[in-house]
Amino acid sequence: AVSSACPGTLTAHLSTGDTLAASTTIRVIEVSASEPKIGNNIITPGSGQPASVFLKTQTQGPVKVQILSPLGAGVIATLLDEPSGAPGDRVVTWDGTTTGGAPVRSGSYFVLIESDGKKRMQRIVVVK
Repeated sequence: AVSSACPGTLTAHLSTGDTLAASTTIRVIEVSASEPKIGNNIITPGSGQPASVFLKTQTQGPVKVQILSPLGAGVIATLLDEPSGAPGDRVVTWDGTTTGGAPVRSGSYFVLIESDGKKRMQRIVVVK
């Protein structure tokens, strides 16, 4: 039996004698604190398909995910702010709006991820 708990994860329960077809491909993606993943990094607000940020923290401590302005100068939205977050997996979504709920303009934005004492930034594009 194969199941998926969340995007990017796959659990396979095989018993003795179970086989996989020769053409079966299993792709395992490990999401680590140093390499957060963004699913659907080109979004159209209102389409029902938000951007998803998948991250895994290794240690207890602050975890923050923010959307920065196109020039990276200001915070548009704070998606997650855990001052004392426990280690583990997280999925955070962004629908193309500010913290106050206003839609953002088309353009490139940056996702700033702070966890495990590190800061990482990835680009996301909003298309209307």
